[in-house]
Amino acid sequence: MHKNLTKKIMIASAATLMLLVAPKSHAVKPELLVGGLYYKKINHMKDIISDILPPPAYIIESYLTVLEILDEMDKGAASDKARIDKLLAYGKQLESANSSKDPFPGYHERIKAWVKDLEDKAPLDKKIKELMTKTTVAPATKFFQVRDSKFTAAVKAGKRDEALKVARAELKPAYDQHRKLIVELVEAATSNYTAVEAAAQAKAKAGDTKDIVLRGPLYTKVIQMKDLIADILPPPKYIIESYLTALQAVDALEGGQKDEAKKLLEYGTSLRSGGKGVTGYNERHDYWVKNLEEKTIPEKKIKDLMVKLTHDPAQKFYDTRDAKLSAAINSGNVADAKNIIRNELKPAYDEHRKNIDDLVSRANKVYLQLEAEVAQQLSNQ
Repeated sequence: MHKNLTKKIMIASAATLMLLVAPKSHAVKPELLVGGLYYKKINHMKDIISDILPPPAYIIESYLTVLEILDEMDKGAASDKARIDKLLAYGKQLESANSSKDPFPGYHERIKAWVKDLEDKAPLDKKIKELMTKTTVAPATKFFQVRDSKFTAAVKAGKRDEALKVARAELKPAYDQHRKLIVELVEAATSNYTAVEAAAQAKAKAGDTKDIVLRGPLYTKVIQMKDLIADILPPPKYIIESYLTALQAVDALEGGQKDEAKKLLEYGTSLRSGGKGVTGYNERHDYWVKNLEEKTIPEKKIKDLMVKLTHDPAQKFYDTRDAKLSAAINSGNVADAKNIIRNELKPAYDEHRKNIDDLVSRANKVYLQLEAEVAQQLSNQ
């Protein structure tokens, strides 16, 4: 669990991205148009954030917290009650935090923001809003309701078997349904901003710059979809899903589902290497090694965090998982698998996550600086 998350500064309402000072003429500098220099830089920062941000409107971290609680309870007399209580509190915070007073926005806060900000005039816009504010919300709401009642009650009573039963029979199915819909939503949002970018390029080619000025209508639409994706995307350069999958595999093995555990390990391998429609960690790592500049001090720090400080513990995690954890699961050794999770994978994940928080914070600062420069440039037009 991490107290000092940096989600709070990441997400700006789409309304705040609208043009604050209108250009004095339509003869706008090329670098201030969609597709221009500033747009490319801003888009670059948004892609970094999408690749690494713990997504507040996707309940992956809430489900991970449930599995961490069960693992802590499984230690029996050696379990840490204070840690369990902190995990329970943190799980509740992921659901209900208010960024005006908490370090990050909770799930419900982000959904309320999208209810307000998303349009539903065009068919694709309508589909995206329906998925974001209703369809994906239904299983998430069920997850939170069951967790906050049955699961929490069992945990507080020290009844691990009962809590485990609730997690397997009710929380996992709700999470799985939510996840399936999240994938559909990511695809729809990606199609949306791709179409808007294409429309902007067509306008630029025709010499019509009216709607493609940065902070103008088309730019705002692109950034809104980028923010939505960052809110929900399982981030490929942050190993939260890989850690979750490892915990799920051990749980499946303990529950007598060895084949399911192996399938989860196979999926975990694809999260590292890619394939089967999955963007792998290695692919995104190679991309950022090639495409991150390091001309300025902030750029150098961002690149160091992206390609080394977050990467080294991630590689340690993957190497241990693919050797030791896979061997323990394939041999059916539940005790060994649990010890590997606790003593090797979790420390590597925690180190990785600490640096991810720092990276998100620094990327956001660069993004906000770029937006400020755009506003100044536009005011001088």
